[in-house]
Amino acid sequence: MCQKPLRVVNPHYKKIAKAQHFDLRVFSGMEDYFLRVPCGECADCLNKRRQEWFVRAYNIMKRRGFDLSNTYFCTFTLKPEVYAEYCKEPYKAIRRYIDRLRKDKSLRYKDPVTKRYRYRKIRFPFLFVSEVADGKRAKQRGIPSSHRLHFHAIMFGCPLPWWTVRYHWLQYGLAWVDPLRSMAGVRYVMKYITKDDPVHYGSISEDLKKLNGRLYVSHGFGRLSDSELKELASYMMQNMKSWFCILINNHSYRIPRYYRTKCFNKAQIKCRNDSYIPLMLRDLVNKKFKNRTFRQKELIYQSLLWQ
Repeated sequence: MCQKPLRVVNPHYKKIAKAQHFDLRVFSGMEDYFLRVPCGECADCLNKRRQEWFVRAYNIMKRRGFDLSNTYFCTFTLKPEVYAEYCKEPYKAIRRYIDRLRKDKSLRYKDPVTKRYRYRKIRFPFLFVSEVADGKRAKQRGIPSSHRLHFHAIMFGCPLPWWTVRYHWLQYGLAWVDPLRSMAGVRYVMKYITKDDPVHYGSISEDLKKLNGRLYVSHGFGRLSDSELKELASYMMQNMKSWFCILINNHSYRIPRYYRTKCFNKAQIKCRNDSYIPLMLRDLVNKKFKNRTFRQKELIYQSLLWQ
């Protein structure tokens, strides 16, 4: 549950007011005029985000039959000549790098009609997580740390060998590329979304601090096919726990909101949530506050239910 939820105006009413050209405050009497939404920055929101994107990555591996061939675990740094430019727009470096991979010489062929060289179109899922160095390694070496920005990445099913993947980054900085050995490597990269260190609050600028733990993924990352969505919808309808979580290697992970909205419409989701959330909160209060009196438990339960 978000620790610092935000109170915002319902965007549905904003859209209607803009289209009809009248004052937004006409809707101020509506029950859902104000909405409480997660802040996206507290520890609970970041942990939820990490879990949801891990589930998406797991579904990519599941679709590939857990085949780890041509799947790489990478770490990329930025050299001083380009560091200032890409610190302002980190995605620019990633975008240019992926374009270089797609135009590798091994993918070039000669069109039999036009006799011109073309590049075979390739698509593969990838994820990058940016990290600002915490300075621990520099401290071990006895040297000062500049807390530089770098990237951790996973490339799923890249059709190029690891040395080519490494070579194309060298114009931006240093690169370490290894074959991915298990899903533990994906979990390792995902942990940087929530990584927090005291150094990130005092020794670096606010602009650089905002880049720590930022996630960059390919278009349609973790998208499910129609048959996979039907299978997931059938699983979610089994019971209360399966509605919110999915088991991966005997660990519960939150089902991404993206999957839920693809499997069910708004009315179905609201009906199911209204049935399950009060029961969930009741169990939560009874477990966490078991030494409180019945009246105290009831007050806590009501405050959580109606906040």
